[in-house]
Order: sequence, then C-alpha cells, then structure tokens
Amino acid sequence: MKFILNADDFGISNDTVEKTISLFEEGHLTSATIILSMPGTQKAINYALKNPNFSFGLHLNFHADTFEKPILDKKLVPSLINQEGFFNTGKVFRNNLFTGKINLGEIKKEALAQVSYLKDFGINISHFDSHGHLHKYPQISNKLSEIRNEVDIKKMRIVQNIYLDKFIRKVIRPSFWLQSYYGNVIKNKFKTTKYFFNNLNYEDFSWPEKICSMRNSDTIEIGTHPGINERWRVNESVNIIKLSNLINASEFHSKINWKKI
Repeated sequence: MKFILNADDFGISNDTVEKTISLFEEGHLTSATIILSMPGTQKAINYALKNPNFSFGLHLNFHADTFEKPILDKKLVPSLINQEGFFNTGKVFRNNLFTGKINLGEIKKEALAQVSYLKDFGINISHFDSHGHLHKYPQISNKLSEIRNEVDIKKMRIVQNIYLDKFIRKVIRPSFWLQSYYGNVIKNKFKTTKYFFNNLNYEDFSWPEKICSMRNSDTIEIGTHPGINERWRVNESVNIIKLSNLINASEFHSKINWKKI
C-alpha cells in the first residue's frame, strides 16, 4: 500500500502549524493542505515555499468553524456569508446547498480567488481538498471541475471510503451510504487515490494497526489534523506518528505524496 500522510488545516492556527512542521521534519507527513485567511496561514505558506519536496494542496474553505471568511469581497459571495461577513457554519452551508440557496457561481469565483492567492506566493498547488470535506458533494466537485484546466489542478481527495468504527455509527452517516456515488463523480473529473481514511473517533488509538493490516498495492490518503492545544488534535498527532512508524517497519507499505498520483 502506498500512503499519503496529509495534514489538513495547515495554517488554521499557530499551534497547528508548529506541530505540522515538526511532523514533517520528523518524517511523519508527506503532504499538507493550506487553509487561507487564518492566523497561521502565512507561516504555513513560508514553510511550503522552502520545502517543495513535499506536496502542498489547497484546503478550500466555504464554511466557518470560528471566524473563517472569504478571500473575495463579501459583496461578491452573498450566498456564502452571514451578516458579519464571515462564512456560514457548516450546518447552514449544507442546508443552503441542498435547498438551492447557494449560488454555485460564487463557489467557483471564491475557489478561483483562493487558488490565485496561493499561486501568487509561488505555491505549486498539488491538489484540492476542503474544510469540512465539502468538496465531496457533487454540486461542489462538479463546479470545481470547471476550473480544473484553467488553474492546472487536476487532483482531488476522494470521499472517505474506509470506515473502521462500529456499524451503528456508520449507518447514521450519509456519506457512508453515498460514498460510491460521491466518489465516482470525483474520479470522473480528477485524479485521486483509491482510498481515503479520516479517523472519526478521536479516542481510538487502534486504527493505525487496522489500516496497516491492508495488503495491496493501491494508494490511500490519510487525513490528519495535528495540533498542540486541543486534545483531539493531540490525539491525531499521536496516531499519525504511530502509523508512520508502522509504515516504516512494514515490507508491504511505503510513503508517497500527491506528486506521485
């Protein structure tokens, strides 16, 4: 199995950037995706510019956990923001998307602006993924495919298609049921890995061994969210180190980045 070990949220805070950089330097990451307009964004960009041997993608963002905001002027993306000019929450975004209240043209314009922002710094963007995995929805992935050739970004994270948690937890997740449909839409438009896994139980420290029990020559991306100040990010950091060491010790596995896809 060929593993891409990707840190999401690169730039979301200074502590996540510091931890992500340390994991790169220790050999536990091969890739990261940069999120814009956040406190650690510039530091993440600076590191990416100095370390082109890794792959750095764009962590597209269209919703807010805290105070995330668009690159474009708020007047240009009114269906994506609240009255204060910040992105809507993920729940509001999804509700608006599925009820037709999102102007998909604004998604395209904001995505282009985010790409341009990174490229203007000289970042060679390897691939797309997104905050909250919003790119998995066909409305979004199809709209992003319209700019694929224009921005020369032809790789995208696949929808999660490996679940290790209990059945009762799987069945309440819409993506569990729709993974094939969502994934096929992405695969028809972009190059991607065969598998994607993102741990959803932050108290589970057994999943690295389970993932490493897979024995084939396919590609898999592991999404992780390193950090120092939040317990769930600390736990993810522990697990990605554990996985990295298991890969190093295995004759069946190797590490790659998005440049190899």
